[in-house]
Amino acid sequence: MARTTLSGVVTFHVDPVNGSDAYPGGPAAPWRTIQYAHDKLLRSYDCASFPPTVQLAAGVYDEDVVIATHLVGAHLMLIKGDPDAPGSVQVRSVFATDYGCAVLQGLSLTHVDASQFGILDVDRCEFRAYA
Repeated sequence: MARTTLSGVVTFHVDPVNGSDAYPGGPAAPWRTIQYAHDKLLRSYDCASFPPTVQLAAGVYDEDVVIATHLVGAHLMLIKGDPDAPGSVQVRSVFATDYGCAVLQGLSLTHVDASQFGILDVDRCEFRAYA
């Protein structure tokens, strides 16, 4: 399958309530899960040195996201919630491994971890106990 090559900075959208992983990931038709967004970017896009942003709508993302390797053409992706109100975007956990790299911004998290050269940069996030 041919990859789509990005020609500039692109923002994809995820919404745990109104999204569907069958949608194209735009603001009017967001994906449902963060994991799908990562996997879709990994297998379908050449980022051409433009790190993509995955913009998360407010809500609860009851998933364990695995950033398994870096994206083609970009070494990291921005997973962005709401930097001014990180509690409005709750993600259970994010794990980076095998050179996977992501910047996490404006999220409420219960767990983050990185191993085997995975890198997570955490910016304006809050940590909470898992309920």
